[in-house]
Amino acid sequence: VQMQKIEQEQQLAVREIEMTIGLVGPTDTELQGIIGQETRLTLAQLRQVRPQQIAFQLTAYILQHHLREPGATGRPHLFGQLKGIVSHWLEHYLKCSPEVFPAQALYPVVADRAAERIKAAIANAVQAEEPDAPQRLKAVIAPYQPLGYTRYVDFTTTRRPGGRFQREVLETGPESKSHLNRAVCDSRWEAAFCRLLARHPQVTAWVKNHGLGFEVPYIAGDGGPRTYRPDFIALIDDGRGPDDRLRLVAEVKGYRGEDAADKARTMQHYWIPGVNNLGSYGRWAFHEFTAQPDDLAGEFEQALGRAAGGGGGP
Repeated sequence: VQMQKIEQEQQLAVREIEMTIGLVGPTDTELQGIIGQETRLTLAQLRQVRPQQIAFQLTAYILQHHLREPGATGRPHLFGQLKGIVSHWLEHYLKCSPEVFPAQALYPVVADRAAERIKAAIANAVQAEEPDAPQRLKAVIAPYQPLGYTRYVDFTTTRRPGGRFQREVLETGPESKSHLNRAVCDSRWEAAFCRLLARHPQVTAWVKNHGLGFEVPYIAGDGGPRTYRPDFIALIDDGRGPDDRLRLVAEVKGYRGEDAADKARTMQHYWIPGVNNLGSYGRWAFHEFTAQPDDLAGEFEQALGRAAGGGGGP
């Protein structure tokens, strides 16, 4: 039951947006010069904007700025279908604190985040409903360094004394199944996960992603490009033989903020399907671990079950 609750919370966080003053800015401002009458600016008029109008304008924004093909002005033939999806998202996944209004979802900072969530949901639905259809989503591999290896890793490891993000450097030997002799851990969650990978019978090899250069580009909620570096990569024997082992990309989170949802969405709905659809880099899956250190083993077993069933992570 606890694992199902964690899974549901992760799925909801990938789709939801909560609008607060911190996200959209103040809704009540007083302006006053050295002399003269005070002026008060409010956004009370936004209360009168109908849900249908919000859905219409948000659909037009997404089509124009996020679903436009290169050299084209838009894709108006998709408007009707997309408007239904946008209306559903606004009704079920847009949460507003008492001091903000649903119409503020049209602000670019919110509209861009909504667009990324809606696009990811569409991609995931198509993948689930048409598993045998030709796969259009494929990863673009870096042309000059398409593959990375733990064989050539060489970096200096330091440990910061104290502070919120104190690092723990764990010794790893051949018996731990790690290709590197050190694992740089940024939290006790990561240290516990290292020990779990070292003793789990289905894990044949693993590595802490520090100094490897394994990074994934993604679009943050504010629309800006970012680079995501996952925590771990593990090679899993899930019963398909030594030539077809699963590569599990793992993220271990003690605290999950808004940026973590952007990263998880990119991995689950874009990177993992894109790499798997290429068919030339093996099988990949992603899971974001949020359980307490003592409960990681249970969540790990569930993640392996989902990945083996083709879920690719929650």
